[in-house]
Amino acid sequence: MTRVECLKQIIALEETRAKETRRLEALHEKVRGLYKQLPKSGQDRVTCLKSILIAEEESEKTAGRLFEINKRLQELRRDMPAKPGGRKAHGELRKIMLSALKAAGGKGVRVQTLARRHRLDTRSVHAALSGYLKEKTMPGLQRIGRGHYALIGRK
Repeated sequence: MTRVECLKQIIALEETRAKETRRLEALHEKVRGLYKQLPKSGQDRVTCLKSILIAEEESEKTAGRLFEINKRLQELRRDMPAKPGGRKAHGELRKIMLSALKAAGGKGVRVQTLARRHRLDTRSVHAALSGYLKEKTMPGLQRIGRGHYALIGRK
């Protein structure tokens, strides 16, 4: 997915989230109003309680949809391709890779995942990791698969 497509989806989801949030607020207001009108006894009380139940169920469904929308937004923002031409400060790439490798432990980390998560170019990550491996400047770094690296024996 391109950056533009990703941004279009984010905009659409943001608009949907705003609508759902307004709907949820309206449902909460409706429930508050129904509780204020709740009669002490009689058939009207039962009818009012049924209305409250229906509004609460709608509110829960809307909250669930909002949760899913927020989850999807997080995924889109995390996986959005990096802006072309962005450069990291000197030594920052090494710090990013080292912290990711330490966090991954023995199972290691894939170059593509690392690049996507930190909005880096995959070629830069490949070049840096293979350079560290070749020059032995990052002790414990091992290639454990194609595009898959791990820090072995280092904490």
